[in-house]
Amino acid sequence: MYFAAGVGLHRLELLRISWQNGTRGGLSLMWLKRCGWLLLFWLAGVASLAVIAQLLRWLMMNAGLSS
Repeated sequence: MYFAAGVGLHRLELLRISWQNGTRGGLSLMWLKRCGWLLLFWLAGVASLAVIAQLLRWLMMNAGLSS
């Protein structure tokens, strides 16, 4: 049978985890920055949708479409 030398390397590359700097088990600063940016963009998206929803609600109330 033939087995590749680095069977688990593909999985590590997909997760973008680097073990070369000796931080096994720890979280790298780059990973924390990526999660921070993801959280920031998610919060910005939620906030913008809330603003648009309130604007549409205000426009509908002023047009007499509220019950």
